[in-house]
Amino acid sequence: MDPPPRCFVIVLFLLFLGGSIALFGVSVWVLIKYEAVQNLVASTPTLLEDSAFCGITAGIVAFLTAIWGACGIRRNNKFILSVSVAGLFMTACIEFVVLIMAFLFVGQFDQQYGSIATASLKRHYRCTTAAAATVTSAWDDLQTTNHCCGFFNGTDYVESFYDLTTSHLQPWPFSCCLTSESGTIVNMATCLDSENTSYTHANTGCQDHLSSMLTDYGLGLGIAAMILLMIQIPLTIASIFTLKLTYNQNEESESLKPISIALQKSSRANVYYDS
Repeated sequence: MDPPPRCFVIVLFLLFLGGSIALFGVSVWVLIKYEAVQNLVASTPTLLEDSAFCGITAGIVAFLTAIWGACGIRRNNKFILSVSVAGLFMTACIEFVVLIMAFLFVGQFDQQYGSIATASLKRHYRCTTAAAATVTSAWDDLQTTNHCCGFFNGTDYVESFYDLTTSHLQPWPFSCCLTSESGTIVNMATCLDSENTSYTHANTGCQDHLSSMLTDYGLGLGIAAMILLMIQIPLTIASIFTLKLTYNQNEESESLKPISIALQKSSRANVYYDS
């Protein structure tokens, strides 16, 4: 099988370079966006956050590999090409990790993120520690803005620190109460101290809002890694063939060296005798 043209391989490396920048950018964007809801889980690591960090790593390694590989093709250097092929395999492994973690996060959002968010709410909401203050503020903002209560519903607060320390009948806080258009609570007494739940958002969890937002981040990260991997597959095959061709050319040049030296000596001898 004939090796691919070098210009074609260089174009693939340039596409790979663009894909690496895209993956790096998407990963950084996901981390920035995720920071807005990170306090809900008391900064507990999640699969989305871990996959974003892996995406940044893959983007950096892929960027360096693309530049290194294009230089190797241009200079026809077997050492540089060998390092770039090794970099391609390393990047592929990291990309597979990003894909698996991102799509696992999307597919198991309720179990993976929901359990962490509920545990954070039960443990930290209205607790007296400094770290708990940010968790409390994050949940209050989320519930007030999106008219929801807890992750699944208001019963997430049952046996929470807040529930065990409050004197109200219901386990949920005032941020789960129904508000008017001006933002004031309609009937706090009925919301917190009555069996009547018509003045609360306790039956509506924040799950749908968080799911639509965070799963989009996970899908974006997974798609970026998949596109880079699709570029990488033909690039890796082409790079291996090019590396093999380079090794063969070097071996041929090494084998022809004795013949070249002998011809030079013979030519010098003929010149000597002619003179």
